[in-house]
Amino acid sequence: MTFARLNRLTPTFILLLACGSLNLNAEEPQRTNGFHLDMLVQQAENNPNLLWNMGDPVLHLKAGDFWAQQGGSRLQVDFGKSGVAEPYDRSRVTRLLVIVSPSVADPEGSIGRLTHAMQAAWRQGWQTAIVRPDGSSTGYAAGPSSITQAVPATMPFNQSYLAAIKDLKGFDGTAIVLYLTGSAKGDREVPTPNALIESAKDSMAMLYVVDGGSPSYSDWTMEPYSPRSYDLPLPIYANIPAHGEFICGVKHEVSAQSALKAMRLDLQGRYDLYIEPQSGHSFDPNQPISIKVKSKNEIRTFLEADGIGRDIPVEVSQR
Repeated sequence: MTFARLNRLTPTFILLLACGSLNLNAEEPQRTNGFHLDMLVQQAENNPNLLWNMGDPVLHLKAGDFWAQQGGSRLQVDFGKSGVAEPYDRSRVTRLLVIVSPSVADPEGSIGRLTHAMQAAWRQGWQTAIVRPDGSSTGYAAGPSSITQAVPATMPFNQSYLAAIKDLKGFDGTAIVLYLTGSAKGDREVPTPNALIESAKDSMAMLYVVDGGSPSYSDWTMEPYSPRSYDLPLPIYANIPAHGEFICGVKHEVSAQSALKAMRLDLQGRYDLYIEPQSGHSFDPNQPISIKVKSKNEIRTFLEADGIGRDIPVEVSQR
């Protein structure tokens, strides 16, 4: 899933960053009862680097640890596709789609390094496919064959990767997209296409972009990432590590290797929830949904919803 909303939660303070609108795709079938909500739950520390640092996953939450309501009415919360009280159902297949941008100077070298880094994920049964800069692509396989045996291109690169992401939409498992930009400076010199970001959101795929990590802090002059937003001195931000930055549903990483490590860590704290009204009731599109998570640790959450859930604001707090 893409991480569309970021919440830093303490018992007395809630910070919610909602990045862009999540509009329904007109062709997407409407759910009549509820919607899936993918929630990544991590431990959070009270420090100024919170938004840029990885957090340890919060494990073993149960359906009863998520309490939801809308307009004073209690909502039903169940584990969605997995149906088990575990953060990540390891019996489910994980599919990783790797997209290699034409901006990558040495695509074969990058793919070779990725192949080496994928060994641990393949041992866990991950299936991977790749879209190359020329638009050629591979099928999904749990091994190096998924990287090497590409089908000749039938469409341009930008159409090819969008079609590949769209194919993840109906996948009943965990979907991840890894985009290699060719940038290693962390200055967004090779921006991620908006169409790619929105397509990943539509497929509820987690999106990781290898572009060098965090931007230089000279770029932090726009809200909500300006140091003024947090009333902190600029030197603090100069010490932020150049990786692990979440912005508007995208995880920016230094390298493919660091991205793969982050994926495996993130999945341990990922919960697939299904939210629906009580019998005889329906959602009110004009009212936000409030979800309280029971945890002894201070937490932060990343959310992505499908169906009607895209149109309803979701506010998360800790209880």
